[in-house]
Parts: sequence; structure tokens; C-alpha cells
Amino acid sequence: MKEPLCRVIENDMKEDFYSKMRQPKALVSRTTRRYIFRGVVIAHIAVLVVPFLFLAVYEWFFKPQKPKIMQVTLYSPPPANPTPPAPQYTPPAPPKAKKKIPVKSKPKPKTAKPKPKTVKRKPKIKKAKVTKKRWKKASKIKISKEVVKVNRTTVKPKSQKRFIPLTPEQLKNRIYSNMPRIRTTNTANTALVQAYENKVGSYLYNVWETPDKSQLGNRQPEVEIELYVTATGKVSRSRITRYSGINPMDLSVKKLLAKLDYVPAPPKGATTLKLILEIAES
Repeated sequence: MKEPLCRVIENDMKEDFYSKMRQPKALVSRTTRRYIFRGVVIAHIAVLVVPFLFLAVYEWFFKPQKPKIMQVTLYSPPPANPTPPAPQYTPPAPPKAKKKIPVKSKPKPKTAKPKPKTVKRKPKIKKAKVTKKRWKKASKIKISKEVVKVNRTTVKPKSQKRFIPLTPEQLKNRIYSNMPRIRTTNTANTALVQAYENKVGSYLYNVWETPDKSQLGNRQPEVEIELYVTATGKVSRSRITRYSGINPMDLSVKKLLAKLDYVPAPPKGATTLKLILEIAES
């Protein structure tokens, strides 16, 4: 008779259990095996490497001192009865050979290279296009009866200012009568130097474009300048040594120095001039 299904399943489970119990169990798990393997490898490396490292560090810090080298010169004792040395035979010196004077070779004449021939090309002549004029017929021409008035304005040429040197008396009159004034800082100069300074002052007076009275108001500004003049009258360098603090006045002096290239030549070579440019009430 066939056994029931539950009995068969029970028998199979018993056989599986007994078969598993019969198999030998592993003493150590996989993770513990890995730890053991790593520990053994690290221990071997430590046993082999640590002594060498210790020796290297010891030799690096505690180097044994090398013995010092001492130089000793050894002398052999002189003989008891030295015998004079026998005269050596010296052969006669051979006669000196005469130096041969080198004969200079004649330089070969340079052969002139033939110049390359230049081929002249004839210029190409382009034919000009001739456009035929087309004349309008008399029936198409319209005659306008309007009269156009043309206002012709004649442009007058601008008159350039010419430099006319002022005499000392004229300069004094302008200093005390006109609004812009130019005077020197040193009044103890000689008559020749004062005459030259007056001449330069009159030149600057004609060139200087002074600001308007409306820009200055009731103020009387002063600007001190310094000019380095060569023997030919060229202004090599110019600068403002003292500003007035009023913008229109300072700008006008800057424009004057920017365009100032030449002044009248000094009588005694190169010189430096210190002038005061002021605008006072007339």
C-alpha cells in the first residue's frame, strides 16, 4: 500500500536533517578567516620592516664620527759619507733651424658677377569707355519762371596777432592801467635782466587769453610760473609753482604754458624766469 503524502514529507525532512548533522562543521567563519589572514600579513611585514627602519633612523641621527686624517711626511736619514755625484754627460745642442719666411700668395682678382637683366614690361593701356551724351528734345525742356535770390556772404580772413615788443614805459603803463598784469618775483636784478624780463612779460601779455570778469567776480587771482629758456629762446620746460585756487584763472595759465614754445632770446645765454601773472582791478 502506498504511504500517505504527509508521511513521505516527514521522512524526507528527517533524512535532510541527519545528512546535515553528519557533515563536519567549519571551525571559523569567513570574516574571522579574513581578519586572521590580515593579522598574519601585518605581523610578517612588521617583523621584516621595523628593524630596518630602526637601523636607518639610528644611523641618520647617531652617525659614527670618522677618524681624522693626519698627514705625515717621512724623511730618510742622510748617508754617513756622501760621495760627490759623477758629472753627467750633456750632448751638444743641435743647431737651430732657420725659420722659413712664408711667401705671400698674390690675391686673385675678384670676378664681377653679371648683373641680372631687367625685362621691362610694357604697361597695359586700358581703353576708356566713351559714354554718348543724350540730348533732350525741345518739347521736354521746361523753363522755370521763379527767381531765386542768393545771399552771398564774404568771409573775412582772420587777422593774426603779430608780436610787437613793448618798451619798459609802455609795459609799466599797462601794468598799472590794464586788468592783466605780469611782474617778476626778484626786483634786485640788473637793468639788463629787468629789461629782458619786461620784454618777456610784454610777449606773454599779447599771447595770454585771460578769463572773463564774470568768471572771476571781484577776486584778484595770482599765479606764479617758472620758465627755463635756452640761449636761442626756446622754452625747454615750464611749470606752475603756485596756483591761485580759481579754476578759470589756473586753466588760462595752463593753456598759455601749453602753447608757449619760444620767447625772446635772453641776452646772456640760457636762464630761468620766475614771473607772477595776476588780474587786478584797473
